[in-house]
Amino acid sequence: MKGGIHYSFFPGRIDIAVNGTDPDHRIPEANDTITDVLAMFARMGLSNVDAMVLTTGSHTMGGVHKAISPKFTNETFTPFDNTPGVFDNDVFKHVTTGRCALPIDCRFAEDATLGPIMRNYAQNETAFFTQYALSFEKLLNLTTSPLLPAVPLTIPLHANLVAEGTRYYYPNVTYPSPVTTLPSLSATGTSAPVAGQKANAAGCPFDHAAGVAGGAAGLAAMLFSVAL
Repeated sequence: MKGGIHYSFFPGRIDIAVNGTDPDHRIPEANDTITDVLAMFARMGLSNVDAMVLTTGSHTMGGVHKAISPKFTNETFTPFDNTPGVFDNDVFKHVTTGRCALPIDCRFAEDATLGPIMRNYAQNETAFFTQYALSFEKLLNLTTSPLLPAVPLTIPLHANLVAEGTRYYYPNVTYPSPVTTLPSLSATGTSAPVAGQKANAAGCPFDHAAGVAGGAAGLAAMLFSVAL
């Protein structure tokens, strides 16, 4: 994985003993209406721009697998953009010209308010990176636990994450073992750099069973190089 953003990581989350949440429809599905997706994020206190950038922006990496999402591709693997292993703005160049691996991305691009923002991201990668960092940090900080001051991270990095990452919907998930460890990432102030160093781009680390392809929740759980 190459590229990435900088954001502040605040530790302090406390795991619950028993998972009491219902995971169904907690992250966008490929055939959702834009109204449904925006409502999901609004329930978490996130804006429409947050919803768009965390959904379509996370599709900067990975793609759709026929084995999991046969409705959306006839190929073994269809990348979301031309650089499935690089965190960049190429996905916005695709979706704003109607080249969407998943319908939800085109629905965002067709929106009267969000469409112009996406077209700006297609031309201005810095604008995309800036907003993604803000939105992703907001998503990470959705917790009832008291958070501690931001810290730099040491991140175990799977050497072939895109090709060998999670592809199969629970309970048939295969989790990759980290084989490479990045040096401790330092930060200026409170912003810890989180930029991966991976070259292989043959697959996607996210589940796609319900059309969920690299959604924001998938990023929050698995993607440390920055994105369902």
